[in-house]
Amino acid sequence: MTQLELFKAAVEYKPHDEILFYASFTPVIDEKLRETLKLADDVGLRDYFGVYNPAEVAMDPPEGYTPPDFSKYYKDIEIPENAFINELGVLEIPGSSFHFTCYVSPLRNAESIKDIVDFEYPNVDNFSDTHMKEQVEKLHAEGKVTCCYLTHLYEDAWQIRGYEQFLMDMIGNPEMCEFILDRISERDLKKAETAAKAGVDVLITGDDVANQRALMFSQSLWRKFIKPRWEKVYKRAKEINRDIKIWYHSDGNIESIIPELIEKGVDILNP
Repeated sequence: MTQLELFKAAVEYKPHDEILFYASFTPVIDEKLRETLKLADDVGLRDYFGVYNPAEVAMDPPEGYTPPDFSKYYKDIEIPENAFINELGVLEIPGSSFHFTCYVSPLRNAESIKDIVDFEYPNVDNFSDTHMKEQVEKLHAEGKVTCCYLTHLYEDAWQIRGYEQFLMDMIGNPEMCEFILDRISERDLKKAETAAKAGVDVLITGDDVANQRALMFSQSLWRKFIKPRWEKVYKRAKEINRDIKIWYHSDGNIESIIPELIEKGVDILNP
């Protein structure tokens, strides 16, 4: 069976002999495996091991696109040479262990709603989707599953605002949380719509909303801030393409919200 056939059988609960399995490799493990197996850098480990490996289909930025300059948010600190600012505007400083980095949030010092509003949030405005349908059809002909990464909602929000700051804002400054989440949700909604129209098989979504015991915050706060925004995105995607599948990832113990995730459209849980 091709991966596309195997994927469809798995998500539609149809009998099949082969097993669809998923794994990722950290940079250190990737390097060790390549060295041991004498694999070239252009050989994908997932393909080598037969791991589920969907092909990403995404919108293209406009010609000459230049990402925003977020350096003004870090003038008060000394930035190490090996640090970098990612697409969210978050400063990542390499940590002491493997591939992990320490986050410094651009809105960590924001004190007013104006500070929150003035930030340049990640978006796909003026991005092109004209190539996506043809790309999906080509990949399907090759027997490949197609996916679109919407990435995160809560995680992107706290990384932009600051972890402790965002959690405190949920209680003390909810309007700040609402604004940040709305801007990120708008991006995710546009990406979901274009992916659904193009015939993409699965939307990759999720948030690390739990620790090893329970949710990071009360379930009522999850229902207030996070759930309705993902619900809107999922609903719109399935209105356009009823066959599209929703993949949801979260670390930690999210058992308490699994029934609500299913209710709102999640098909695949990556725990």
